[in-house]
Amino acid sequence: MEIKKKCWPEYFEQLLSGKKKFEVRLADFDIKEGDTLTFEEYDPTTKKYSGRKLSKRVVGLINFNPTKAWSSEDIQKFGVYEIELEGQNNMDLKEYQDIAKLTAKKFDNPEIEIATWGLGIAGEAGDVASCIKKTFAHKNDQTLGIRENLGDTLWYAAMICNFFNWNFQEILDENTEKLKKRYPQGFTIQDAKRNGTMIDWNEGKINKTEEKK
Repeated sequence: MEIKKKCWPEYFEQLLSGKKKFEVRLADFDIKEGDTLTFEEYDPTTKKYSGRKLSKRVVGLINFNPTKAWSSEDIQKFGVYEIELEGQNNMDLKEYQDIAKLTAKKFDNPEIEIATWGLGIAGEAGDVASCIKKTFAHKNDQTLGIRENLGDTLWYAAMICNFFNWNFQEILDENTEKLKKRYPQGFTIQDAKRNGTMIDWNEGKINKTEEKK
């Protein structure tokens, strides 16, 4: 289930950057782990939405009444801290897809849009290859360029997923399952040959490679 909530600009930016990992809300609505909480940037001064949205999956939830721990007078006087503790700080792929969408140009023509993402990923992959060549063939260290362009390549991959409404994580999971079936004991030359067969992805059938005459 998706739940939409207003979010003030300063907090929206913290969520967007990944700095803010916790959210405190009045428990006047239904929500459970696994739901999607969509934050819509809202300026309380102008009372207008900016149009920016960010979705986060709920992975933990605690419902408590602070007046059971403190008096109403103390809560009114001191407020309540929202404390984030050190721990794993990895962004999931759905979050990355949402951030990629926020930082992408908007297109009116879907054909131009997907062509842009397709040409973009090819260009960035070419930049990765170029930096590798310069680093090892020219002895001109471009390892930071490899890293940066690899990130840009993934950005375009995320935008292609967004275009087709695909979940990036599901694609990686499908690829993992394919690799496990292809190399059940890890990579071997024999498994890589696949007995001279190839996969027809459109038909989902295995066809024998035509012998050269």
